[in-house]
Amino acid sequence: VSAQVLVSLDNLNINEDLPYLFNFSFNNTNPSLNVTALNISLPSGFSYYSFSNGTNALITNFYNSSNVLSWDNSSGGYVDNSIVNYFWVNVTSQNPGIYNITLIATYDDGSTNITNITVSVNDTSAPITSFISPVNYGNYSGNLLINLSLNDYSNIDVARINITNESGQVTIVLLSASSSYYNASLDTNTFSDGLYNFSAYFNDSLGYINDSEI
Repeated sequence: VSAQVLVSLDNLNINEDLPYLFNFSFNNTNPSLNVTALNISLPSGFSYYSFSNGTNALITNFYNSSNVLSWDNSSGGYVDNSIVNYFWVNVTSQNPGIYNITLIATYDDGSTNITNITVSVNDTSAPITSFISPVNYGNYSGNLLINLSLNDYSNIDVARINITNESGQVTIVLLSASSSYYNASLDTNTFSDGLYNFSAYFNDSLGYINDSEI
């Protein structure tokens, strides 16, 4: 069984959380068999936009169940031998990473042809962070553990805390990574009594920045 699936190079690289029209052509190069069904299996985290599918193939039915999208014509072939047809569907992905989209063509003799297409989903989000310690308007003495949670799909290049006193003087404290947390130990005895603003600054390897403060 022979077939060829072609995908535009632009469609192999998409951005997270944004709808993207995934286009591909299906070339049935088998000289004697017709295609009766074509299934697309989307990876976990991908979503299909309802009614965004299309094809120029004639006499087809479209179904979707969970992350499987299907075109078929059980009464006969709809991609005839030696014919090229086009299919498209609008999808989105929640998480950056490298994924495989699987296309399975079924022929009128029951045989199948499987094609895997690699798709890169780009990180377009700034790091998401929140303070665990200190808390807003907390009263501290001695050694203070500065601890923040962080969620980001890219590497963090810069992680620091800017501590600003009531006079505007800034002390910079670098944070160390520990799993999905960033922390540092601060000796509060080196600070005068008063109110301080803690501002967290994270910059990931793609240049996205998050500023959080208490």
